Amino acid sequence: MEYIKELKEKNEQLEEGFKMANKRIEQLEKDRRRNNIVLKGLTQDPNDGKPVKESVEHYHGPLQVKLRGAVKIGDQIFVAEMENLTDKLSVLKNKGKLKNLQGQKAYIESDLTRKEREIQAKIRKMAKEEKDKGNTTKIGYMKLEINGKEWKWDHNNEKIIQIHRNIGERTPKK
Repeated sequence: MEYIKELKEKNEQLEEGFKMANKRIEQLEKDRRRNNIVLKGLTQDPNDGKPVKESVEHYHGPLQVKLRGAVKIGDQIFVAEMENLTDKLSVLKNKGKLKNLQGQKAYIESDLTRKEREIQAKIRKMAKEEKDKGNTTKIGYMKLEINGKEWKWDHNNEKIIQIHRNIGERTPKK
């Protein structure tokens, strides 16, 4: 009986270590993707001969942002690494202006880890369900706004929870 108890304790310790290692891996992956953006729907002429980086730089031309590099990862999917976070945020803030640039319908978003993409998919699904009910929704990173009420992803419980304050309300200063 004592042996089984020791094994259970050891198993719990190993599971805890495994969770910590996975969290660390996830954090390293997030750090690696921090300055990256994903462009979907951007076409590149195979006969063009221009490197991928030049094609993506040409697409972002009006913003004057610096690219460290760009890679084609799918038929019309590119990952671009920006020089710094400020450049990335500039592109994301102006993505509406860039969407139809040069006659190409492109989508621009942050480069997310697999887990972040899964969470965002769950949030989008919830937003669609709420929209079908007639509610107004707004999706953000790891959060959702439904009729002015804010919901955030709870990483500990692996679900979305409501934050008990309305959007627009100011939190009291201390």
